[in-house]
Amino acid sequence: MTTKYLGDGIWARRTNLDASDIMMPVDVQNHHQELIQTHNAVSIGANGTSPSSYTEVRGFDKIGVNVSMSSGTGMAVYVDFSYDGVNYISTIIAYDGTANNVAVEVPVTAPFARVNIKNKDTTNAKTTTCYMYLKA
Repeated sequence: MTTKYLGDGIWARRTNLDASDIMMPVDVQNHHQELIQTHNAVSIGANGTSPSSYTEVRGFDKIGVNVSMSSGTGMAVYVDFSYDGVNYISTIIAYDGTANNVAVEVPVTAPFARVNIKNKDTTNAKTTTCYMYLKA
């Protein structure tokens, strides 16, 4: 530390930092991720829906949803949220269209989530497989 006279009775102190024992930030080495299969070759009836059970998503900030449905007229994919793992509170419409293979990402808005898939084919049942990919 040095002291300098600025005049008119005013002194200023200047500190020089030559070394430090503080820890410098580093690049993040890894993020926690988890893969959960919610539907394993599940048959969804014509114009029917199939919800998975609620999964705890606390500590994650995004949910990736990958759905594959046998050919047909498309599907709708919803991510339902709950604060207690039992009672529904809200839904995000992740996809609603004619594709049979879908990959979407939604933000986490509550501690529990489930995937709800609707078969938009009004005459035939469809076989569906779905995964939730939790990201932090």
